[in-house]
Amino acid sequence: MLKFLRDHANSWIMKVLLGILILSFGLFWGISEFFRGTDKSNIVARVGKLEISKQALTHSVQEELGKLNKELKGKNVSFSQALQLGLVAQNLSRMVNEIVLDMFIKGIKLSVGDQTIASLIQADPLFQDAQGNFDREKFKGILQMNGLSEKSFFANRRRALSQMHLLTAISVGNYAPAALSYPVFQAITQKFSFRIATIFGDKIQIKYTEDTLRKFYNDHPHLFRIPEYRQFKLILLDPGKIAARLSVSDSDVQRVYNEQKETYVSPETRSFSVVVCKDQDEAKKLKQQLQSGSLEDKTRQKDYGAIGEANLDKSLAEVVFKLNKNQVSEPFEWRKQIILVKVNGITPRTTSSLSEVRPQILEDLKHQKAVDEVSKIAEKIEEGTNQGLSLKEIATKHHLEAQEGQIDVSGRLIGNESVSLVPDIVKDIFALSEGTETQLTELPDEVSYIVSVAKIFPAHLESFEKARDQVIKKFIQEKRQMEMKKIADMVKQKMQKGETLQHPAVSFRETPKISISEEAQKIKVPLPVLQRGFSLAKGQPDIVANHNSLFVIMPLSIETLPVAKNLGLYKAYKVDLGKSVLQSLYGGFMEALKKEYKVEIYPDTVANLKD
Repeated sequence: MLKFLRDHANSWIMKVLLGILILSFGLFWGISEFFRGTDKSNIVARVGKLEISKQALTHSVQEELGKLNKELKGKNVSFSQALQLGLVAQNLSRMVNEIVLDMFIKGIKLSVGDQTIASLIQADPLFQDAQGNFDREKFKGILQMNGLSEKSFFANRRRALSQMHLLTAISVGNYAPAALSYPVFQAITQKFSFRIATIFGDKIQIKYTEDTLRKFYNDHPHLFRIPEYRQFKLILLDPGKIAARLSVSDSDVQRVYNEQKETYVSPETRSFSVVVCKDQDEAKKLKQQLQSGSLEDKTRQKDYGAIGEANLDKSLAEVVFKLNKNQVSEPFEWRKQIILVKVNGITPRTTSSLSEVRPQILEDLKHQKAVDEVSKIAEKIEEGTNQGLSLKEIATKHHLEAQEGQIDVSGRLIGNESVSLVPDIVKDIFALSEGTETQLTELPDEVSYIVSVAKIFPAHLESFEKARDQVIKKFIQEKRQMEMKKIADMVKQKMQKGETLQHPAVSFRETPKISISEEAQKIKVPLPVLQRGFSLAKGQPDIVANHNSLFVIMPLSIETLPVAKNLGLYKAYKVDLGKSVLQSLYGGFMEALKKEYKVEIYPDTVANLKD
């Protein structure tokens, strides 16, 4: 896909198609606003050599929460709730998408000229006066309120338009083309009635003799071959299981709480509003309006949810964290613009009580004690192996629980196929010679193990006597399938002639008229059978296998919905189908970009974000 777009970057398809998708922040806020100098140990994502910091993501989420909470009118969504609801991950995904699109656009040298941008700006009603003419003073005022110069605004608009042209190159327009939508619309609105025959395998009796069984066994040796398996003994040292039987004293919990009390502190956070002013005179006027809560132009007020001092720009934090609740600052210069700040809410610094953090302290202490105990046991095991003791002798000497069994190369325990061992242990078992054992080995989840192989059973053909039950089962299965296919062929021939077949294993039924888009499951026919039925012509039967049964299905009638009499429904469907196709194309395109530009997301860092 990337090669295709690069090859066609200068073709008409990139330049002519109109935009239908503009990503957020394209009008005023460029993605560059989100990036500061970052600490390499403090990143949530990396795109090539570019990093997104925790502070950058937090800032982006807080801006979104400010807008969201303003709409909710009092029912505020906290940062922790945003994290649980996936809003933080969505913000990060959007930021990453913006970056990879910019990188791709730069790589294919796709750009929009100044004259094109100027013409679009002049035609934008946002910058026009009452008569519909471009108002330069209004334009400058809106840019100033949003802290943008003409140069930065043009750069942001160029970027947004470039992305728009790129993304519309993979779109299908405002609706799916008729060549796609018409046959699909007809297919999902057609109503079919079916005649269906079900052939039940369990109603077909299969007879056999000792001679037929032996012949089947000799003709199908691969069905009765036993793969190599091994007798093993395993000692697992699992801190999680050990921790479950350990106890921790109240005094230890209290001690840890006292030692780590600072880690249980939630810093003070503040919610506030920012208003950008043209000059000092306007600032004085707007301060009075902001103080009284009667700001005339509410669009000039930018609200921020609860933010900690560490997550704010230092110069802005110095002002915000000196104000009282509902207090408005004096006008001050910040990032080359004059602004006012009003503090809307203050959440004081709090320290979690012992009862609140007790479960976590208990879990941490138990885990640490378990890890220490595993270390001590590991030393005893290593001491035993150095003394030449067998695994069985080590387990007996130190009262360790050993797991024994027989296992094949797939990792399934013979006699208990619902249980399996992790691949690393299975790999070690099949790398050992008979009578040998591994060194104590640690898995990624802190579980350690030592395993030995007592006996190796080579792959072999099971004798007829031992395999007899399996021979009967496989013989009946094969012969029953052959008989079912024979019956299904006869039913198909009869059905085509409008006849039925009388057989104890066959059942016939006819369905009412249904469409593929309706709840076809109500007629209790397996979905794969119906799907095949909807693809057949009237009077054309076919055989469909489903689990242990065979079905013969044939359309009796097909009723087509006239598009000419249902244009409204058809047009709505064209739009819906177009959106579905676009979503699929866009998703695939973005995944290809992320792979090419080596996007790395650090979910653990994201999950531990705090406001």
